[in-house]
Amino acid sequence: MEGDTLKLIDMDKYGQFKYYITRTYFLVIDSTRLRLLYFSNDEKIPQQQDFVNFQKSQPERAANLFNFREQYPLPESSKVWMLDYEWFWCDKEEYQLYKNKKRER
Repeated sequence: MEGDTLKLIDMDKYGQFKYYITRTYFLVIDSTRLRLLYFSNDEKIPQQQDFVNFQKSQPERAANLFNFREQYPLPESSKVWMLDYEWFWCDKEEYQLYKNKKRER
């Protein structure tokens, strides 16, 4: 979550060494509704022009509203293997805090 934007990154493994990355960004309208801002299978982090291009090239998808439902229970963080890799974290300080808390357990 960054401001009013929900950023999702889905990583699927293909073969032994290749990952397939999907980036989906939603605008949070309220506690139950989302609007699609951007969707891509490109690995690069989108820039402002990428959002504009998506909205222009796929206006019917961009106009769709989605329902947001929280998922409980959340997965246990100890079972999320990606948390142990620095490349997963956008903020290196948060990664260090996570590693320190994990060591304390």
